[in-house]
Amino acid sequence: MTYFYGHLFVADPEIGSMFPAAMDAQRHRFYRALYRIVVTRDERLDEYLGELGRAHRKFGVRKEHYAAFRTALLAAANRFT
Repeated sequence: MTYFYGHLFVADPEIGSMFPAAMDAQRHRFYRALYRIVVTRDERLDEYLGELGRAHRKFGVRKEHYAAFRTALLAAANRFT
């Protein structure tokens, strides 16, 4: 997770300001979300993703931020797979 967030914050420094200085809880939440999305066979995945998107809007996440997120996620996946 540290590798992912490092890439994310370099790709778009504005995103870094949206996160707390202490990232332990955030890394745990992100891991749980990824696990639910990728590993589980959650029949309510569409509903969950919609809720996740709405929750992130209140933090100021905009459509433009998703490209940096995707790039950082792919970089982390390539690095550790």
